[in-house]
Amino acid sequence: MAHPDLPTQPLGRTAELLAPGVIYLVLLGGIVGGAGFAVSDHILMLILLSVGGSLLVLAGAIRAISALRARSRQKLLDQIARFVAHDASPSFTADVDGAIHFQNHVALERFGSRGGQTMTRALGELFANPGSVVKRLQSRAETLGSARDDLVTRRGHVRLSVHAIGQDRYLWRLEDMVERPSGGRGADAISLPMLTASKN
Repeated sequence: MAHPDLPTQPLGRTAELLAPGVIYLVLLGGIVGGAGFAVSDHILMLILLSVGGSLLVLAGAIRAISALRARSRQKLLDQIARFVAHDASPSFTADVDGAIHFQNHVALERFGSRGGQTMTRALGELFANPGSVVKRLQSRAETLGSARDDLVTRRGHVRLSVHAIGQDRYLWRLEDMVERPSGGRGADAISLPMLTASKN
């Protein structure tokens, strides 16, 4: 699921990865810039001040891009949360590690609060070996944008679907599948198009 306001370019991802260490760029820029005022050689002073200023500008740019990316992601997640809040099926948003960050009302009623827990743990109550199912669907969603699978659980058949949100978030939805009644006989139990013809 693409979103135009969410920076997904390598620059944005790189800035987000470097953001925790931006304080070191600030310190280095300050030290180099301060050293520029301590030297008497004008050319060396200009070089040191230029390097120090460049490091400070780079630190500011990294911080700004990272903050913009975080704000855009949160805006997108808030829109998704509002969209699925009253969905009739349990819906979750989780990160790339499977940690749950949001549940709609139906998911809260059915599974209880699962904030911070993983999708694997939440789905463990429904069917065996949920870890492999979650990993397989998430891998397909990462490649194709979405994936789904019909599963047999202790409560019947369900359809588990996942949609990629940006680069590192996923929307999971669990839909109960209503089975077709099988108590009919003869033509009533055949799920094919039927035509009745007469001479009149």
